[in-house]
Amino acid sequence: MNPLAYKRVEDLWFYDGSLILRAGEKIFRVYKAQLAARSTVFETMLELGTPDSQTDEMIDGVPVAVLHDEADDVEVFLRAIFDSSFFMPSPAAVRLADVMAILRLAHKYDVDYLHRRALEHLAFEYYYASVDAFGKSFRETESKETVERSTHFLHAGSHDRIPVFELLKLLTAAEEVGAIWILPIIYYDLTMQCKLQDILSALEQAGNERLTRTCLGGRSQLLLENLRLNRFLVEETIQSDCLQPTACDPFRRFLCDAVFEALLGQQLAPLDGLGNSIWDDVDPAKQSHDPPSIFASIFSFTFCVPCFNASRAMHTAAREDCWNNLPRYFGLPSWPELQAMKDAALGSDD
Repeated sequence: MNPLAYKRVEDLWFYDGSLILRAGEKIFRVYKAQLAARSTVFETMLELGTPDSQTDEMIDGVPVAVLHDEADDVEVFLRAIFDSSFFMPSPAAVRLADVMAILRLAHKYDVDYLHRRALEHLAFEYYYASVDAFGKSFRETESKETVERSTHFLHAGSHDRIPVFELLKLLTAAEEVGAIWILPIIYYDLTMQCKLQDILSALEQAGNERLTRTCLGGRSQLLLENLRLNRFLVEETIQSDCLQPTACDPFRRFLCDAVFEALLGQQLAPLDGLGNSIWDDVDPAKQSHDPPSIFASIFSFTFCVPCFNASRAMHTAAREDCWNNLPRYFGLPSWPELQAMKDAALGSDD
């Protein structure tokens, strides 16, 4: 074997290492005993040998084993094993691509602590026990510093900064390792936080008919939920109890226009967007609060008390229904079943 034909990864090339791993064009010199101690699969493979990994290749008198995985993924995976500072536990910032690589390979090679750590990172971003928990997380991430998509860190920004092709990869990786419990929010982000043309293009490239049907079917259901959630804007029973129509009606029309524009621009998602923080901003009890609400520069008055209470109750109930139905829209088990799956994988939070 000509070692010059491969790229040596210098910080994963230990000169006293007892094993060389080759993945694609990259080679790594590591410690056989440490690898076997971390992974039962590597332990068996190195003790007994497997047809896929066995070669007669040697470099500097060190045996070479071949891994049939993406070279970049193997590099990330090995770095997580041999560099304790590389893949820190949640909520430390990590690259989404690194999480997916480690999730897959830790599952494949049975490196339990890394598999669990990758799941914990994903749970931090993609699992919520309730719609209120989801809403609070969304509001907290809105103020965080924006990062470029090409260097996106999983915990450094809100969901919509992850491009559609990465969400599809994440969806596939989660299914591959059986992490079904994080799929509802991934599907939600994929279908609601991405432009339709980008979704269609990515799905076409993926060439997965089942996934295409699931995504587009679930997206249609969520678009209908937008209508249900904003029904309070045209509900006659609410308007009939209004104490100040001359003040409430203009504000109601303003919100209708905002919803319509957001829908046209594919910028309104039922579980966040308009319904995420609006009730704090239009609460009659906070009309003169400091700092002023986002509507104060436009309207000196938003809703009267009866309109506010009835509108908030209707919207909150519809949002709760949307949350409860979210897994079903994508052909997934109910939230209680998904919670049981998460508890089995990571343990209960109780």
